Amino acid sequence: MTTTEILRSVAAHGVSGRDRSPASVRRAEAGDLIAGATAHKLIGLLDQAVADGAVLCDEGTAGEIGERAVEVAGWSVRLERHLLTVHELLLDHGLRHRFIKGSTIAHRFYSHPALRMSVDVDLLVPSEELDHALAVLADDGHVRTQPDPYPGFSRVYAKSVTMRHSNAVEVDVHRVIADGPFGLRASADSLWDRPDAWMTLGGRAVPTLDPVAAFVHACVNAVASYDLVTLASLRDVVQVGTAVADQVPEVLQVAEALCVEACLADAVARATTAMAWDAPAPIAAVAGWSVSTRERQWLDSYREPPSDWRRVLLGWRAVPGLGAKVGYLGGAARLWAGRPSRRRDRGSTE
Repeated sequence: MTTTEILRSVAAHGVSGRDRSPASVRRAEAGDLIAGATAHKLIGLLDQAVADGAVLCDEGTAGEIGERAVEVAGWSVRLERHLLTVHELLLDHGLRHRFIKGSTIAHRFYSHPALRMSVDVDLLVPSEELDHALAVLADDGHVRTQPDPYPGFSRVYAKSVTMRHSNAVEVDVHRVIADGPFGLRASADSLWDRPDAWMTLGGRAVPTLDPVAAFVHACVNAVASYDLVTLASLRDVVQVGTAVADQVPEVLQVAEALCVEACLADAVARATTAMAWDAPAPIAAVAGWSVSTRERQWLDSYREPPSDWRRVLLGWRAVPGLGAKVGYLGGAARLWAGRPSRRRDRGSTE
């Protein structure tokens, strides 16, 4: 098996579906496999697959995988400590917020949080409170990694703003849950109409998305992001989707309110194929939801070779209203002119 095939097998480890033969790893392949598993946020699952005999390797390779898994778990704990600090900061300033992705998925939907690694802290705030949240973080030593092209641009058009702390932890402050056209077409206001969900971390209750909203977000994150779409993001679709299989009518309501039904259909179809997932019937039916020609073009754009200006054009078409289109295009021109694409190599998630 190639490294890519082994990674796909690892991503599907423990998923209900067809029987899988153990994957064998040669010593010479260990470095590439560990690097790939780290990039796809699968190192914890790889370590578990080795322990379960689903991945066969020599003791030296198993030891290296275990050491890397311990390092990643340590980083995740560091992120969770920082998450609690951010929670206290925003709470002290009366700012509404909900933590998303990362540890909120790992702790609630995986059998053990170490199976799902995180790389940063992600949270959602209302658009109108974005600037205040960024100011609070800045006062605490976080530095914005990319300035606004003009005042207020991010509050209206950006998916998120990244703030980096002096301790190297990055906090992504989201105002919507999708990059590009899907994020520009609709706000996240409907998510704030839903009641808070809570998870316990370090003995503290922190706010997050309820399982239905978390599933919608997991699907969007798996197919509508300009960053690396990891195999772990498709595994998230499986993990959260299994938990909400009896709530599909409510899932559809949330997806319709956010105008992301096409993202759910695409994500479930891709996760079913990539994971060889025997999805519960209500979730499997999601893959059959209608996707318009325009939405298919949008979905394909996330997986095309880098082209900032193509993404700008697709986003411009999704922005409602002439005045808003002008504001978006002007800001995008300042933001992307004269610099290379920020889109990272995706690797293979098919």
